[in-house]
Amino acid sequence: MDKSLFLSCEMAEFSNVSAWFLDTQSRHDKTDDLENNFRKGVKAIACLLSFQLLLRILGPMDVTNESYFARRSCVAMGALYLAKTALQTAVLTKRRIYLIELCIEFGILWPASFALFGICLNHLQIEHTCKRDSSIYILTIFVFALGSQLYNEYRRKIYKETNANRVFTEAGFKLCRHINYLCEIIMVFLMGYICGGGLAFIPPFLVAFRMVCLSIPELEYYMRVTYGEDWITYTKKTKTILIPYIG
Repeated sequence: MDKSLFLSCEMAEFSNVSAWFLDTQSRHDKTDDLENNFRKGVKAIACLLSFQLLLRILGPMDVTNESYFARRSCVAMGALYLAKTALQTAVLTKRRIYLIELCIEFGILWPASFALFGICLNHLQIEHTCKRDSSIYILTIFVFALGSQLYNEYRRKIYKETNANRVFTEAGFKLCRHINYLCEIIMVFLMGYICGGGLAFIPPFLVAFRMVCLSIPELEYYMRVTYGEDWITYTKKTKTILIPYIG
């Protein structure tokens, strides 16, 4: 066995870096049995209930309302975002779903975030309302970010089926090491913006904080202890972590 890989395995066994709901040991658990599939189903239902909560708070769509286009765009973004999350969980995620993740993230944080989006839209001041053209531009950027994230993760999934012990370095991962997280942050900030900013930016800032300060450091450590020299070579070639050509 390669010495660097052996040392990496040793580190993975005795070290653990936490990222709120996930940690290094959890990422190594690839169990995907019947119980885990049930948890994936619960996660998908939680997504649906969060969206229903948003619709209930917003109420009927009045085309004469000044915030009509902002409200309609928010609903479209919410539907696409939650459908994307359900697809990621069912098809692209190959790890164990933990109960703490279901209870806190999908049982509390997601419903609370979408409820806050709905409340902010209902109290949106006319001067801060996105008009039709602005809503279309924002929705277009949102769809592009969502499509980019799914495309990159799908490409990685296909690659991993035949290269399980190698780092995927193609597609968007040529630009930065965590292009999928960048897309996620863009999407949630666009949702906050379409809802008028202010309090609606609380969920996006929490998402960005978690990813930048917790998830990325933990994932960088996990990749280093799992792939050893292959990961180190990739980091030397792709130096930017989150924002292409910047940092």
